[in-house]
Amino acid sequence: MGRSESLSVACDGDRGASGSYPGWQSHAVTDAPAHWKPIFTAADAEDLRDYQGESQTVSAYTAVYVDQRQGKEMVAYTNSIAGAANTAILSSDRVQLTSSAYGELSTRESSGQSALVWYRYEVGAHQMISGIGEQLWYGMHSLTGAPRSRVLVLRAGCASDCSVARRALQDFAEALEVAQSREASVLH
Repeated sequence: MGRSESLSVACDGDRGASGSYPGWQSHAVTDAPAHWKPIFTAADAEDLRDYQGESQTVSAYTAVYVDQRQGKEMVAYTNSIAGAANTAILSSDRVQLTSSAYGELSTRESSGQSALVWYRYEVGAHQMISGIGEQLWYGMHSLTGAPRSRVLVLRAGCASDCSVARRALQDFAEALEVAQSREASVLH
């Protein structure tokens, strides 16, 4: 099974951040080596797309783990939400939206570009922003089977300040929530 096939199998019934959303135009990432990309080793599937809004581009990355075990963990020292090792994390915070929360990292990339990165972990239907929380939740729920786990990471570059980037991330995350809520109501 190829990597793109495994993504569709792993995300069956869940488009993650690879769907289409009102107000956002999706573009495949064509220059992956030069593009920002989180590092999640041993993921069963990954997806990286850019979404163009009215005034800002948001990059969306998803890594899916069908199961986890030693050496194949979503939260591990070898993984990085921020991406390349030479990306500096300047600060971290928590962002609360209507029905979900994201962790927020303020970063400076090796190119000098400042960016905001929002992330959340999902184990089954449970969302969290704590890596330790993800490991504990997975451990407890893996006793009855391997719950599908996923990390969702969103990034927007900052201009003179990060207010436009933060607003773009909020708008995109809310569009994502609305789409996922509609899908969940159709499935049930």
